[in-house]
Amino acid sequence: MQRSSLRRKSKITTMLFVFEIFILTMYVVFVDYGEELLPVDPPDKNHDHENDPIRLNAFDDVHVMVFVGYGFLMIFLKRYGFSGLGYNFIVGTVAIQWSVVMEGFFDLKDSKIQLTGDSVIKAEFATNAVLITLGVILGKASPIQLFLITVIEVFLYSINRGVCEHILEAVDPGGAIYIHVFGAVFGLGVAKMIFNPRSVAHEEEISQYHSDLFSMLGTLFLWVYWPGFNSSLLLGHIKHRAIINTYFALAASCVTAFACSTVLTRESKFSMVHIQNATLAGGVAVGAISHMIIHPWGAVLIGLIAGASCTAGYEYFQPWLIKQFSMHDTCGVTSLHGIPGILSAICSVVIAAIADYPQYKNSLYKIYPARAPAMNSTDYLELRQHSTDISAGQGRSANIQCGIQVAALMITLAISIAGGLFTGLIARLKFFDPLDEKDFYLDAPYWEVPDDFVEAAPQILIPQVPGVALTEQDDEDDDDDEEYGEEEGEYGEEGETIALNKSIDFSHALV
Repeated sequence: MQRSSLRRKSKITTMLFVFEIFILTMYVVFVDYGEELLPVDPPDKNHDHENDPIRLNAFDDVHVMVFVGYGFLMIFLKRYGFSGLGYNFIVGTVAIQWSVVMEGFFDLKDSKIQLTGDSVIKAEFATNAVLITLGVILGKASPIQLFLITVIEVFLYSINRGVCEHILEAVDPGGAIYIHVFGAVFGLGVAKMIFNPRSVAHEEEISQYHSDLFSMLGTLFLWVYWPGFNSSLLLGHIKHRAIINTYFALAASCVTAFACSTVLTRESKFSMVHIQNATLAGGVAVGAISHMIIHPWGAVLIGLIAGASCTAGYEYFQPWLIKQFSMHDTCGVTSLHGIPGILSAICSVVIAAIADYPQYKNSLYKIYPARAPAMNSTDYLELRQHSTDISAGQGRSANIQCGIQVAALMITLAISIAGGLFTGLIARLKFFDPLDEKDFYLDAPYWEVPDDFVEAAPQILIPQVPGVALTEQDDEDDDDDEEYGEEEGEYGEEGETIALNKSIDFSHALV
């Protein structure tokens, strides 16, 4: 056992060191500062390179969301706090460094990746997608598996974004499609391949009072900084509109989450699970159209629908995924990111079809660059007489842009689900040290824990998942579990009710 543990730890150490040396080599060869990070002589009076509050504030918003918001949101499990926060940290830093390289190859200049404020923000976007995937498999994957998943997902994320954004020129400033849908669906693909029926209704998959409070702190950070996230790559009045639309969508989803929570819970009380997650759904759902003229009432409507659908998803959609597809989603990512992300994609299709020049003026061509008149066309020459900051486009019509938005969603779904299944197939190999069921949702296997850390009891609640057969040994374990349950009762330590997924009881959906 000790020899196996040492071999496992040396494997982690080797992988991380090799990765960092590889990144160092790539940065030496390909990465350099962009023009905005270098001194200018004579100084550019039109742009202050030494003090750019717009990009600095945008970076701060995204950075806090990634490492503080998601980090605290993932520490709801009572004995997985070190892992929830720590894995969020290491996965984030690996993803950011790797994403700079992968995303940068789509914007090479003089055979170099130009490092700018925008490129760092885009790297944080890729990290966001990986952390969304982490939420699906939280507590069920080893550090080596997480490293593998991060490397492959960033690679596929960059390809997907490159195809949709650079080739198709689909528009998604808040990442509803590229980030939220991709991360959620990729995570489900991985979860399908590494699925273990013993991870469902596991006695350690519960929260405590203080762990839920810390998780709620993560929700508040995400809620406060989400308007800055959706507008981080935008400028001018378009940026301001994105902030306003996101804010009111978030406010509406918050109110709706509280309202629906009392309706959907058995005792008509607020569920902390709903409040921690569904209150954020509006920010996801408005992401792809946050910069559009949807009017305040439109933002509120989108937030209302997103909040209601997310809350319902926790009660009904997640159990259905387990029952029908053997996909166990620890954090409910499907409900928070997947469903609202698809809603946002649908909204982007509708808005792209009705957006016209009389309403948006010249800003239409900044929002949809491909709709700008083609180079040397009569329309383009006339446009240049009035506005010199508009680049030539393809002269694309509204209907074609509408179809492009649909194509972006379909391509994202295809790459993410296929990539997730492939990655999960590799991750479950013994070389990557899949977790034993006794190590699910526990810090102790990989972390030094303090003296007050209480070791887990040997009980594992095993639901009947259709399509997943238990072995004879599993049946014997079931008998042992029943004997243990008779002695200890239905409650864990300190009177905690054993339930699936942050205290939501899905048992009715698993039989």
